[in-house]
Amino acid sequence: MKKLFIVSLTIILFFSTLLSADSISTMDVGNLIQKADYVPGELLVKYKTQFREATSSFYKTNWNISTIRTFKSIGCQQVKLPQGMTVEQALDMYRNDPDVEYAEPNYIYHATLTPNDTSFGELWGLHNTGQPVNGTSGTSDADIDATEAWDVATGGSVIIAVIDSGVKYDHEDLVGNIWINSMENTGTGGVDDDSNGYVDDIRGWDFVDNDNDPMDYNNHGTHVAGTIAAVGDNSLGVTGVCWTAQIMPIRALNAAGSGMASDLLAAIQYANDNGADIINNSWGGGPYSAALETAISGSSALVVCAAGNSDVDNDSSPHYPSSYNSANIISVAATDQNDNRASFSNYGATSVDVGAPGVNIYSTITTRHDVFSDNFSSGLGNWISGGINNTWAISSGYLDESPGADYVINTDSWIRTTSAISLAGEIGIKLEFLLQGISETGWDFLYIQTSPDGSTWTTQAQLSGSTGGQWFPMEYDINSLAGGNVYIRFRFTSDGSINSDGWHIDNVRITAYTPGAHDNYDHFQGTSMATPVVSGIAGLLKASNPALTNIQIKSLIEDNVDTLGSLSGVVATGGRVNVNNIFPAVPLDLTAAVFSATRIDLDWTDNSSNEDGFIIERKIGAGGTWGQIATVGANTTSYN
Repeated sequence: MKKLFIVSLTIILFFSTLLSADSISTMDVGNLIQKADYVPGELLVKYKTQFREATSSFYKTNWNISTIRTFKSIGCQQVKLPQGMTVEQALDMYRNDPDVEYAEPNYIYHATLTPNDTSFGELWGLHNTGQPVNGTSGTSDADIDATEAWDVATGGSVIIAVIDSGVKYDHEDLVGNIWINSMENTGTGGVDDDSNGYVDDIRGWDFVDNDNDPMDYNNHGTHVAGTIAAVGDNSLGVTGVCWTAQIMPIRALNAAGSGMASDLLAAIQYANDNGADIINNSWGGGPYSAALETAISGSSALVVCAAGNSDVDNDSSPHYPSSYNSANIISVAATDQNDNRASFSNYGATSVDVGAPGVNIYSTITTRHDVFSDNFSSGLGNWISGGINNTWAISSGYLDESPGADYVINTDSWIRTTSAISLAGEIGIKLEFLLQGISETGWDFLYIQTSPDGSTWTTQAQLSGSTGGQWFPMEYDINSLAGGNVYIRFRFTSDGSINSDGWHIDNVRITAYTPGAHDNYDHFQGTSMATPVVSGIAGLLKASNPALTNIQIKSLIEDNVDTLGSLSGVVATGGRVNVNNIFPAVPLDLTAAVFSATRIDLDWTDNSSNEDGFIIERKIGAGGTWGQIATVGANTTSYN
């Protein structure tokens, strides 16, 4: 919020407008069902406080149910079920126990972007002149007016937690804005110097692999972080909404962009315990979780959540965590370069708060490389097939489970890679492919499987339903096989009735993270990309006035949107965020007239309509220290 004005060779006067809250006012894959979107053999359970110890002991003694992790801030436990007990059986048992407050599956959630930075022209969401970005032109000023707001504020020491797939913290455009845990950074290796329960968490934590390296093996979290706070005005790449901030990397989503509720709970608790002012949640889509809602509601941070990418009304079909009733959540829809709601974006006249740019968003990414790839242009030389009613073949350039006809009933067929694929020396590994097709929902299944030896198979996913005739990218984290070998298998089973077209697969790849100084950028889209725009605005506000609470920041953002006809009745505020509407405009045309040896008369132009007043500071000489000499009220344009 500060602007310097040189008045003479020896005296510099400084003005600052005062800001206060009071005065300034997952991918949708058709109807495809991915079975068991929760962790088998685990639950999240909260016992009633007065019976917690006794009830926990009862289930351990009588049912051999053990505690994996305890979330003390919300009184919830992640528990391991005994072999042979299903999640459904355990839920039925717990939910009929009057001493249990709630029990729920450990659900899986999924990831759902004028300084001198060289690619600033790509950042239409910050400054839109109608310029073409990624092949699409837009409408002038369909943006958040960041360049105007940067005359007043560019960031500060605010801590913004990115709970995501991690962050490439050594990226050239991020490394200067990564949060550092000073006690651990200067402490003793192997010791929990700050006693926060995490050893050597110098730059955050990885809850997926439970270590102190929250590196991003997916791209999603790095892209989000760049939109929030890529270093501004550094003659490199892009700039974030905040030029300076402390990004706290917290990895809770794996290489495929999926994460367990228990890891997300731990991540939120970590952010809360380590001073995060804002938490960015560019993920969601799982069922309601009382544990997650309690953790978010108890946070002192503003929690910014993606509304979802399924083009549905969240008022009638809630999307979590963005649809929780927590007062500190702000739910974000995506807008395009013409200020329309993005075609994929969820909406809700009461449940989604604001819109923000989320299409063709250019930001920081990691680098990955292919370990294996096959687009089936050269036949099935890498594959062998078998099983009952096996008809796997190449059709129209892709792998087809039943080419030219519907699949046969009572099928149990498979196709797998012929040879082992070496994963030696690889990290952050995932299986990727394109999928299109249909099978009887809940009865006929496509299994995605991997094996270290070609004989013992692990099911990564069990799919049925329909992709609605579209091709969709599928991703699965297989990093557990790092250092060894992997075989890939697609298996299809059908029952004795009702058949359909079947499944089509293309562009099968195994990719891995490329370590080192690879500083890349790309265009992404989604409400995941709109969410960090709002987190960045929140960061500017908190840095400018650290006294603002999370609720005050939320109100400032919501009360100062650009109202749009395209968002009327679509989001609660009816508008797209605009950071410049929040900040008072910088005063201009400062003049100083010497009245006497002890007095200077100052005059200036007041460009703002929403300031509280002006702070007047001075320093003597270039090496002097700024000192406040006066405060004057709003709409004042002179001081003697």
